[in-house]
Amino acid sequence: MKLSKEQIQYIDDYLKYHKFKYWDIRYEILDHIVNTVEYKMDQGISFDNAMIDVHQSFGNSMKMFWNTHIEYSIFANGNGYKKLIHNKQQELHKKYRNLIFKEFKNFFKSFKNIAFLIILILFEIVLFKSINHKSFLRMNLLTSIFPIIIYLYILIKNTIKKNNSLSLNLTYGMMFLPYFLLGTVNLVLKTNLPIYISYSIIISYFILSFIWFFCSLKVYRKTEKEYTELYKQLKLS
Repeated sequence: MKLSKEQIQYIDDYLKYHKFKYWDIRYEILDHIVNTVEYKMDQGISFDNAMIDVHQSFGNSMKMFWNTHIEYSIFANGNGYKKLIHNKQQELHKKYRNLIFKEFKNFFKSFKNIAFLIILILFEIVLFKSINHKSFLRMNLLTSIFPIIIYLYILIKNTIKKNNSLSLNLTYGMMFLPYFLLGTVNLVLKTNLPIYISYSIIISYFILSFIWFFCSLKVYRKTEKEYTELYKQLKLS
């Protein structure tokens, strides 16, 4: 028995109520619930009772103790969904982290990329010898502005589009991950290591951060293309 649009909308609202704010995760669970409810209704179970069965199958309770009264409803308690959402976040985080590491490894398999790195390292060495150390550090810090601009652009774009996807959020969040470690630059500079060793570490950090950003941006663009097409299809259906 096929569900009506009103019943599907009811399930969607039910999931939104239980904090499924990311449309891609909500759609996945919505599709599962719709298929399960339709199957149960084919067995002679009513829509409401089928929803209760599904609700409890995810480890949710029908009861919520709140001050002096007890609520009994599929909207009362969604603790099972909290665990499901958390597990899904961990699963996707691992998936996209592995994809970025894969791109990171592939980066060093390209002759063009290796040549670019050699040129970049030689440029850094010449720059280090040509200007004072503070100016050298400032110029490297300026390279962080570009990723920040890209990060903010994507954040604003997704906010305007209201395309709140967990997959996209995770992938663009990972782009900026190395730049949260900028404090390590100060720690290295405060050590008693010889200046050439300290700045070699800093150069390596900025170069690896750039490669990470490049690889994670590549993964983000692939993910964005995939989920944008899926989102359009869902809007049309």
